Amino acid sequence: MIGPVSGVSDLNRRSFEEARRELEGAGYEVAIPHDVVPPDASWELAMRLSIAEMMRCDAVAMLDGILRSDGAMIERDLCRRIGIDCLTVAMWRDRPLMTRGL
Repeated sequence: MIGPVSGVSDLNRRSFEEARRELEGAGYEVAIPHDVVPPDASWELAMRLSIAEMMRCDAVAMLDGILRSDGAMIERDLCRRIGIDCLTVAMWRDRPLMTRGL
């Protein structure tokens, strides 16, 4: 899952966790950046770790607010360029289940 982290209270963990619960409730296996990025990581390290984890997923869900996040925009653009489906949380929730993580 991608979305704004830097500059957001508690690294936006609450929004990511809420979206994770929603998608898991729809049957998806979900990974969020907080699973792999230490809270004190630099932006550059956080991006490397997040992108590495994202490359293991079959698809990506986007939180609201990605247009305000340089990192999330990079991740979204990378998905689009290499053919990883990247849709909003609501779009994944309302579509038939895929086979592996968001």
